[in-house]
Amino acid sequence: MSPNGHDEILFLLAGEAELDKGGQKIFLNAEQAVSVDPDERFTFTAKTDCRYVVAGAHPTPHAH
Repeated sequence: MSPNGHDEILFLLAGEAELDKGGQKIFLNAEQAVSVDPDERFTFTAKTDCRYVVAGAHPTPHAH
C-alpha cells in the first residue's frame, strides 16, 4: 500500500472483464481481483454481464 496514497481494489463477483492500461491488458474472471495503485488509470470493459465491487482505502490518514 502506498504511504499517503489512495489504494483501490476491484473484485469481480461474476462475469468476465478486461482492464486496459495504455495497451496493457488484464483479463478477469469471476472471483478474481486486481489492485490499482493511486495514479493508475484503467478502462474497464465487461465481456459478459458483470457484477463487481470497487473499494478504496487510505493506508495512512491524510487530507486531500
